Amino acid sequence: MSEKIIKGYLIKKNKYRSFDQIIQFLDTNGNKITCLSLGSLKVSSKNGMNLFIGSLIEFIIFQSRLPEKISKLKKCHIIEIFDWKKANDKSFLLLNNIISSSAYTSVEFFSFYKDCLKTIQNDSLIQEDKIIYVLKSFLSLTMIYIDPSLNDPFLNTVERKRSYINQIIEYINKTIKINLSLY
Repeated sequence: MSEKIIKGYLIKKNKYRSFDQIIQFLDTNGNKITCLSLGSLKVSSKNGMNLFIGSLIEFIIFQSRLPEKISKLKKCHIIEIFDWKKANDKSFLLLNNIISSSAYTSVEFFSFYKDCLKTIQNDSLIQEDKIIYVLKSFLSLTMIYIDPSLNDPFLNTVERKRSYINQIIEYINKTIKINLSLY
């Protein structure tokens, strides 16, 4: 295993055994990298204190030589922390669901995630506007276009925005074969 330093956003973590986690992050090239974080659930773990979903982190990993083997996390440092108060927002959960379940990878995918995080942390927008932004940004990234725009008078009530969101999610589920759900 060779040591490698990678900068990226933590997008998913799952408990594995009693004190370990399997983490997935999106690197600056838009690739999703999965690795094993040993002991990160222990109270005294230094890595566990730096593993916040949505945060920009510098990961030092032991990269596996074989593609069917999993890499191991050695150390990680937070570069830019995500606002933990927004961690349970529907827009943030939807964004991470899209990122972790999509097979699409590119440098633009990393930029998409970064831009969506900025929008999600914007307190002047209501939740439905953030969700619509995430969905429309993803569709434009995959080169699928749906009207109307966010400023359309049709979307002037929360109920209409929720209906529009459901239509987009149904469209994504049919077209791109990602199983998204929100409401």
